[in-house]
Amino acid sequence: MFKMNKKGQAALEFLTTYGWAFMVILVMIGALAYFGVLNPQNLIPDQCAITSGFTCKDFSLTTTSLSILGINNMGEQIDVSAFNVTKPGSGVDATCGGTTAVSAVVDGGQFTVNCTNLPGGWALTSNSKQKLGFSFDYSKQGSTFNHKVTGTLTATVR
Repeated sequence: MFKMNKKGQAALEFLTTYGWAFMVILVMIGALAYFGVLNPQNLIPDQCAITSGFTCKDFSLTTTSLSILGINNMGEQIDVSAFNVTKPGSGVDATCGGTTAVSAVVDGGQFTVNCTNLPGGWALTSNSKQKLGFSFDYSKQGSTFNHKVTGTLTATVR
């Protein structure tokens, strides 16, 4: 008759037990990924960062427009103009110059810059997380010199 090796049986039972435990873990990870718990976009907060001297108080991003509510912390009045938006890697920029002129923003005052013609090629879909760069030009009141402010925005498209 065939005689079974007891050491081999113990090793096989050990590997089988760990194999089942490994399969359960894989199924659990698959379920978490399927239901979106492990989606990195859900873990990244919406945020707006801007050059010092200004504060990004609020923002709104839709499939076709971007609006940013800023606060002037420069210590003097400014005139804001020429708002531009970029999407990294797209190769296409949105120039929104004509629709954004804001004049005489006092120190500590709020201003809104709008871009209502974001390129359709950017494929901004609702509920997706997007990272955009933006810049706008400003001049101190009474001065002819322009300055550029840059920032980044990570937001969920509404």
